Formats: sequence, structure tokens, C-alpha cells
Amino acid sequence: MNNVLVVYKKSTFELYGNSPDGKTREYVRDNLEYLKKSHDSQQKTLETVADELNQRNIKNHVIYRADLKELSGELKKLNGYDLIVSVGGDGTLLEVSHYVTDIPVLGVNSDSSGSTGYFSMANSGNFGYLIDNFSNTKMTRLNRLEIMLNREILPELVLNDILIAHSNPAANTRFKLYMNNQEEMFRNSSGVLICTPAGSTAFMYQENGNIMPIDFGYMQYHIRSNRKEHDMFRFAGKLEIESLTREGGIWIDGEHLRYDFALGDKIKIYMGQPLQLVGDLEEKRKHFK
Repeated sequence: MNNVLVVYKKSTFELYGNSPDGKTREYVRDNLEYLKKSHDSQQKTLETVADELNQRNIKNHVIYRADLKELSGELKKLNGYDLIVSVGGDGTLLEVSHYVTDIPVLGVNSDSSGSTGYFSMANSGNFGYLIDNFSNTKMTRLNRLEIMLNREILPELVLNDILIAHSNPAANTRFKLYMNNQEEMFRNSSGVLICTPAGSTAFMYQENGNIMPIDFGYMQYHIRSNRKEHDMFRFAGKLEIESLTREGGIWIDGEHLRYDFALGDKIKIYMGQPLQLVGDLEEKRKHFK
């Protein structure tokens, strides 16, 4: 291992401590002890990661996750690294995953007391050990999804889930859906939720979806807020959606990454290149509730 990229998140304290908004500053003041403790934990973890790499003479580049887009260039893909270390929680690792093709990713939970860190296999205590034993550490292959909007393939691969819905959450989402060349019309719904096997314990789980085996080769989809479909969760290798909605959005892995679509636009979703996650996620999943 010669070159490692370390990507970190900023704490709530760091982001909002000096906010120009009075209510935000008041929130920080009211929760100062907790937020400062979390901030200190995250800073300590980031320092530990850098120190452990430096002690082993491993070249490393540390960047804030908001700078990933600029670093990844026009193709929005990272190259030239042997390993990418995501220091934060699941949100940080999800963002990192959008810029990675074949580089393994190691998640480091920067604040175990306040972050779920479902994808994180390391913390400040065992990071050095994992680096020393990297060649013997199990990798988990996580299936991802690829999206084509009309004729353009979107650059970000999906690790968790996709929500396709009207731009206004109070409005109906209308579309035609094709699965295995069969067309179905859903006129009154809150959109379509689609997830990977890894994402079946996230948004889809909250919708009462099925937890899928981590190596399952299909996506799961659910028509939201439709009386006929409220308890139906289907599986597919490929989906095609034709928009009958004037203004809609495709949300990828949460609320931060969105693409707009309009009436008549076509969206295709199919299995994409997997992500190599450092660690045994299947073993960790056994304790999921």
C-alpha cells in the first residue's frame, strides 16, 4: 500500500458553531456539551488515521468530503489510490462511493457514540491493526445500481437507494413502469423507492421492505403510498420508468444528490459495478435489528 486518500466529514459543531442564523447558533449553545464532545471525537479519529498512516510511511492525502467533486475531475471518478479511507459515518462513505470504481474503501466511524457507521469496519482503536493486516482482511462486494436518464448515464453509482418522485412531496407521481417487458400504470403514488441489497436495511427497511442477502443479484422496488401496492415489494434486474410527471426528481443515496426529470423523460436502472468494502459486512449484518 503506497498511496491512500482520506476523506473526512465536518462535525455539526464545526459547521454551525459560527452560523449567521440566530436559531442555529442557539441550537449549538443549547447542545454545546454533546456537540463539542462529538467534535472532539471526530477530530481525534482523523488525527489517529493520519498518524497511523504516517508512522508506516504510507503516503496519504486528506480532504474534506465536499472537495471530492473537484478532486475527481470531469469524469467524477477517483484514480491513483490504493485505498480510500472514509472518516465519518454512513453519509460520508455513501458520498465517497459515488466517486469510486475499483478502489477498495475502508469506513472509519469517527464518533461511535453518535454515528451508526453501518458501513464502517474500523474506529480509532483498531485502524492501525487493520492497515497492518490489510492483505488478510476480508472484502465485501456490494452491488450497486447505475442510472440512465434518457440517453445519459449518470456518473454516480448507487450504493443504497434511489427515490424517484414528484418535486413537490404533496403531489402525485405519475409514471409508466416496465419490468420484464411488462407495463404497469400507477397514477396515484408518492413515487418509486428502489434499493440495493446493502440499502435494504436503510430507507427500504423503514418502508417495511425485505432485508436482502448482501450478495443478492437484484434490486428491490416499492411503489410508495399506493393502496394496492402498500405491502408489495418486488425484485428486478432492470427497471424502466417513463415519466408522466411534469416536474420530478431522482434522489440518490439520500437528499444531497438529485437529478431533475420532466414529462416524457425515460429512466433506466440496472445493476452497476460493485463496490469493494473493506471488512465483513455480512458478519456485521447478523446483529442488525
